[in-house]
Amino acid sequence: MIPRRVRITSALDSNWQEVLEDVYLKAIPVKYISSVDIKLKDNRTYSIDVSSKLKTDWNNNSEEASKNLEQIIEEIHEAHGIKLVEYLLDFDMIKSEISFTSSRLGNENKSDNN
Repeated sequence: MIPRRVRITSALDSNWQEVLEDVYLKAIPVKYISSVDIKLKDNRTYSIDVSSKLKTDWNNNSEEASKNLEQIIEEIHEAHGIKLVEYLLDFDMIKSEISFTSSRLGNENKSDNN
């Protein structure tokens, strides 16, 4: 099994960092991944700019992007061996969507109570 870790691209308090370190990676939508850094067994690093590839090569198709990203990682692992895969998340996007969803839920609860 390839070791995997989540990192954040913006400043973040320690509570969020602790929460995100324990996130199961299959549960993270690819649209929140800004890039992936792959540390090879020979100490070289390979980076994939996921946000750019999502917009260009993968036509904003999250399902296709997710499959392609895993395929790339597996091919690199077979060819070179991997020490660690780090997923760098766009936390600003996550926060804005959480805020938007929370606001919508608050409005729905208000309308249910009226």
